[in-house]
Amino acid sequence: MAAVGLVAVVMLTVVVVGTARVHSPAQCIADVKEQKRIETELRIQELRQRRAEDAARRAEEEATQDPAPETAPKPSNNSGFGNAFNPGTLQNEGEEGSDAEPEKPSNNSGFGNVFDPGALQSE
Repeated sequence: MAAVGLVAVVMLTVVVVGTARVHSPAQCIADVKEQKRIETELRIQELRQRRAEDAARRAEEEATQDPAPETAPKPSNNSGFGNAFNPGTLQNEGEEGSDAEPEKPSNNSGFGNVFDPGALQSE
C-alpha cells in the first residue's frame, strides 16, 4: 500500500512539474487583458448611448414646456447673522435723511471703537 501511494505521489509530482515547465501564462494574461478591454469599450458605448438619450429627452422636455418667468428667490433671513453678509448692507441706497449727519455708533461693546472706520481719522 505504501509503495503504491509513494509511486502515485511521485507520478503526480512529475506531471505537475512537467506541465508547469511547458505552460506559459503569458497567453492567458493577454487573453484576460483583451477581454477586459472589450468589456470596457462596451460599457463606454452603453454609457454614451444612455447620456445621449437623456440629453435628447431633456431637450425634448424643455422644448415642450412653456418658459417660466425667471425670478430670483428672495434670500431668507433665518440665520443669526441678520443681513451681515448681504452685499447691499453697506450701501446707503434708499436711506432717508442722507443729508443729515450720521448717528455715532454707541460704544456698548467691550471693544470700544476699534471697529469704527473713522476712529483713526483726526477730527
